Amino acid sequence: MKSLSELLIQRGLSETGQSGLFHAWPLLDQIRSEGCVVVVKLDGLRSQNCYTLVISDGPLREDFFRKDGDDLDELIKEAVNFYDSLIWRCQAPPTPDPQRSSAPPRD
Repeated sequence: MKSLSELLIQRGLSETGQSGLFHAWPLLDQIRSEGCVVVVKLDGLRSQNCYTLVISDGPLREDFFRKDGDDLDELIKEAVNFYDSLIWRCQAPPTPDPQRSSAPPRD
């Protein structure tokens, strides 16, 4: 799995390679600009898995990413790597994820 800084550099969104949540937003915004819906939920009613990240629609078609967790930085990293493998590099995800749809293979 690529780090956020590697993905930012790959997409031409950063020259510094700095990591962290602040620097992840350009990746999420680029995914949004490509037609996806990106939802980041911070749930104050939960004491565990208080963050949810969803990426759907647009070029993903029937595929999607949805995961709950306690580390928002890690969720963003996983989501961007998921999108990167399917769209930016046009490859199948490395392993099936139970939170991913079971859509038929893409043409």
